[in-house]
Amino acid sequence: MRHLTDTMLTDAINQVGDRFDCHEVQRRLLRDHAVATANEIIAQAGSGDPLRYFSAVLSKYIDTAFRLQLRKLDKISTANLGGKMSKNQEWEKVSGFVTTPSEPPTIESLLAELTDEDLEQ
Repeated sequence: MRHLTDTMLTDAINQVGDRFDCHEVQRRLLRDHAVATANEIIAQAGSGDPLRYFSAVLSKYIDTAFRLQLRKLDKISTANLGGKMSKNQEWEKVSGFVTTPSEPPTIESLLAELTDEDLEQ
């Protein structure tokens, strides 16, 4: 991520329930770190659909950075930041909380790994 820090993401994940989806984390980040979240969305402006790309990149980041601390569940359909119902990843915390990752992924590696399925969010 370019504007949201690992500490911000860790705090947001720890504020949602033990089972959560990417849209919940986005809403938490938007409430707690509105400017940083808006800047992450703006950073995706060249993508054609900044909200969709932000959601896909954030989901990929959470999945990669917190891989050992979260159990990946199903894709579920919930309202995205634009209010549209869309599929997104659901996780479960392995130990009830997460800690800041020691080696987070780079934004470049995440963008390189995005697939069409990731962009369905």
